[in-house]
Amino acid sequence: MKSIVALPMFLAACVNLPHVAPKLRTTQSDLTSTVVRLSITCTEQSPFSLAEDIEWIKPRGGMGVIVSERDVLTALHVVSCPTLPSIKAYLPNGHWQMMVVTREDSKNDLARLEIASADRFHLNVAPPVIGLPNLGIDVCTPLGSCGSILHATTNTVDVSLVSHPGDSGSPVYDTTGALIGLVSKGNGTVTVLSRLNKSWLSGT
Repeated sequence: MKSIVALPMFLAACVNLPHVAPKLRTTQSDLTSTVVRLSITCTEQSPFSLAEDIEWIKPRGGMGVIVSERDVLTALHVVSCPTLPSIKAYLPNGHWQMMVVTREDSKNDLARLEIASADRFHLNVAPPVIGLPNLGIDVCTPLGSCGSILHATTNTVDVSLVSHPGDSGSPVYDTTGALIGLVSKGNGTVTVLSRLNKSWLSGT
C-alpha cells in the first residue's frame, strides 16, 4: 500500500513549471474558475470496534483556491487526518484531480496541496496577488458573499462575513482582486480568515 501512495508523490515532485508573475484576479471568470471543492476521506480506527485491524471511512469537505497550474491553498483543518488523507479537488466544470499535501502550517491553519500526478489544471491563470487587510475595506468571496474587514492581526483577519459549514478554505478577495485570506472559522456573523504571505506562492 505504501508504494501506491509514494508513486503519485514522486511524480508530483518531478514536475517543474515555469514561474508566472502574480496578477490581480479582476474578472469573475478568474475568481470562480479557480475555486475548488475538496472531498477528503480519512481512514481511521473505529471507536466502536475492539479489533485493531477494523477501520472506518469519514468523508468530509471544504474549499480551496488554485494558485498555480498544479497547486491549491486551503485551511489545514480541512485536510487534516490521523493517517494520509485521500483528497480530491473538484473544479467548477466537474473535472477533478487527486491532491497531496506538500506544506502545513498548524499555527495559522493553512495548507498547500499539489496534484498527485504529472497533470495540471489547464486554466491558464496567473497566481493571485496577496493583499493587505486594511480595516474597513470591502471583501467578497468568489460566489458573491461580501463584508468588510473588522480587525487584523499578523496571522488572522476578522470579517463581517457570514460563513457556513463547508466554507473553510474559501478564498476572500478585496475589490481590487487581491487575495486577502482563506476562511478558517466563523460564528454566524463574523468570519475569521487565515492570512497569507508571498511564501505560499513560492514555486508558482
